[in-house]
Amino acid sequence: MGQKYKRLVDPYKTNSPYGEGYCHLKNEVLKFRFDRIANINLTNKNFKKLDFN
Repeated sequence: MGQKYKRLVDPYKTNSPYGEGYCHLKNEVLKFRFDRIANINLTNKNFKKLDFN
């Protein structure tokens, strides 16, 4: 199994089997495969979707 990372992600889209969101670890919007996520925790943090245009 590959490297494990703990990330804070602002979720933008969910389209099975992928999700897309802003990753605070990488400071960019990334796609995430749901079957590769080991654990998810819901926070009470609010966010605004960033405009990268």
